[in-house]
Amino acid sequence: MKKLLTLALIALASTPPAKAAPPPAPKIVVLDRNALIQYSKVGQDIAKQLQAMGNQTRANFEAQQKALATEGQALRQQVAILGAEARMQKEDAFNAKARGLQESAERRQAQIQQAAASAQQVISKSLQPIIDEIVKARGANLVVDKSAVIFANNNAFDITVEAIAQLDARMPTYKVMLGATPARQ
Repeated sequence: MKKLLTLALIALASTPPAKAAPPPAPKIVVLDRNALIQYSKVGQDIAKQLQAMGNQTRANFEAQQKALATEGQALRQQVAILGAEARMQKEDAFNAKARGLQESAERRQAQIQQAAASAQQVISKSLQPIIDEIVKARGANLVVDKSAVIFANNNAFDITVEAIAQLDARMPTYKVMLGATPARQ
């Protein structure tokens, strides 16, 4: 029985593996993802919302900083007449408030960045069927980002304008939401 099993294994090992079919000839199209985000209606809509959020955050932070500076000036005048322990308590409370303000601004900025990442993922998800349709219509089998193209003597490969037009028709706007987590792909 052992000999039979050994012979079967040797026979399997000596059989040449089936050759894999050669890959098809590449039929390439090019997509400029940066232009797509920059020039599509939804990309411009998202950029405006993110800029408004950033401006609001900056204005709030500057107003709070100004109030904190005023409070700091008043504290400097008070510490001259306070005892050492009371002065230390007031300074510690003020420093904690300043740190809290900075941390709050950093959290808000991180939320904005996370919302931007989430919005980009939504665009990518919406863009996938559009690219699939264009690739199928053109008989292509490979999509390359335009940033990876070193030389092309013809723009016929570029599907960016077509993809933007279809994305504009399907998804002209998107509501950016803070606290939205990017979907995992």
